[in-house]
Amino acid sequence: MEGRACAPTKGSPSGGRAEEVTDPRLWRKVWRALGTKYYGSPESRAFQQLYTPETLIVRLRPEGVFFWDYSAE
Repeated sequence: MEGRACAPTKGSPSGGRAEEVTDPRLWRKVWRALGTKYYGSPESRAFQQLYTPETLIVRLRPEGVFFWDYSAE
């Protein structure tokens, strides 16, 4: 950016270990939350066509999180 003005930006990249959710109770909780958030209900036909009982749900265990905020002078 050297000397040029830029739009206000914020960021938060993260890294870590990805692991499969194998606990059936947690898997159902995440599955229901996805259906509710993106389809209005986990009973939605469109949701159930995409997210079947064979759907792999992955959790990120963060090991490094970085933040930056260039929105303020």
